[in-house]
Amino acid sequence: MRCDIVDAADYCIEFETSSGSQSCFEQCRIARYLGTTSDAFCSVKIPDTQQLSAKPRKFIGCETDGTYFIDFGGSNNTYVEACFSGGYKFHEESRAVFINGGRWANQTTCTVRGHQIVINAGDVLAALTLEGSGPITVGPTNFTGLTTDNGTAGQNLVYHSSVAYTPSLASGGTAPALGDGTLTGRYTRNGAIIIATINFSFGTTTTLGTGALRFGLPMTRYNGNIVCGNGAIMNDSGTLYNAECQIPGAVAYVELIRDTSGSVTFNSPATWATGDTIRMTVTYEI
Repeated sequence: MRCDIVDAADYCIEFETSSGSQSCFEQCRIARYLGTTSDAFCSVKIPDTQQLSAKPRKFIGCETDGTYFIDFGGSNNTYVEACFSGGYKFHEESRAVFINGGRWANQTTCTVRGHQIVINAGDVLAALTLEGSGPITVGPTNFTGLTTDNGTAGQNLVYHSSVAYTPSLASGGTAPALGDGTLTGRYTRNGAIIIATINFSFGTTTTLGTGALRFGLPMTRYNGNIVCGNGAIMNDSGTLYNAECQIPGAVAYVELIRDTSGSVTFNSPATWATGDTIRMTVTYEI
């Protein structure tokens, strides 16, 4: 408690062997010299080889002077609570890492990988990229950067408020072209649930190709089942049409289905013209 371990030329603390079970560092100042340079200069190191050795290690209310804090390596049960950290480093061997409260202040990007990782820091500067099989849980918390989920098993849970994204425009046949039309999107994520809103307005040079229109989603569905639900409203010069949203499998796009005319295309249920709009909301599970 209340110890200073600072200005070390190497790691301030390194668990070189399968040790450190029940260790607790509370209200300590732990800051490696020049530690803010990159995640190669963390102040604490857990070797990769300790993945299968369950050793609870706790850091509570610690201060790092803005340096990078912990290289989790082969962590198995590491708890970080209410600490001020410049950044962290994760490995595929990192297991059971729990970061709660505090501030993550200087790292602009971080790849989070491993198993049973939970991040609920109070203020996170880093844009996080999730990799590997997980499961990894991120949020709810205050993020400056967006979390990108590249997980391979569909087990990650991410929570964030509404953010903008750029949907793509495609079709089942000849490719369309947006031209001077507008196509915008926003989405939120609540665990494994995505809610996306897409707004499309036809311009003077917009062409729709052939086949069913497809609008890009922010993330691919992991499940291959066909999902229908949520609705779209289409406005053709004041005439309104309704449609259902359909995601046809493990893809990153949504199609629109009419009850009488099938897929929405360049000429169904209307021949679209400048100023016409299509607006939809899509909810799906990844």
